[in-house]
Order: sequence, then C-alpha cells, then structure tokens
Amino acid sequence: MYECHDDHFIAFKGIRSDRYSKYNFQYQYLKGETYTCHADHSNNENSFGLSVWTEKEATNYCSQLVVKVKVYYKDVARMVHKNGKIRCTKINILN
Repeated sequence: MYECHDDHFIAFKGIRSDRYSKYNFQYQYLKGETYTCHADHSNNENSFGLSVWTEKEATNYCSQLVVKVKVYYKDVARMVHKNGKIRCTKINILN
C-alpha cells in the first residue's frame, strides 16, 4: 500500500489548491516543511492528528491537490477508517 523504507514510508495527503487542509486553516502544507501536532490514539474515525492516506484515498478525500508525504514509523499514532487513513504526530511534505 505504501512505499516503505528502513525508518519511514511515503504516503499522500489530499489538500486544497491553496495548500491548506480541506476543512481548516491550521496548517498550510508547504513543500519541504515538517509539521507536528498531538495525535489522538483512540480508534475514533474522526480522531485528531495529521492524516495521510494511500494515493487513491487521498484523492478521494480531497482531489484539488495531492502531495507526497514522508512519515517516520515512530510518528504513526493510529490507523483509522478500516486502515485507510493513518494519524501521525509528524509529517514532512515532499512536493
């Protein structure tokens, strides 16, 4: 499902064309930047945290702009939506 490496994997994030999240203006996801936040470890599908997806699911979530994201395994908080979405505490935007 993901391009996996020794200490990280590559995932995708669907965002608006202005590089903000689909629903809020908390972060503007810029190329080369790293973002951190608290992530909810519950199994609630609408839990809080930085979310990443497979490319297909990221496009389904918000197709305006889909960016590649680098995630270290240690920064994964929870898998939700039947393992279709990963909640993270830290992500790096690659493009």
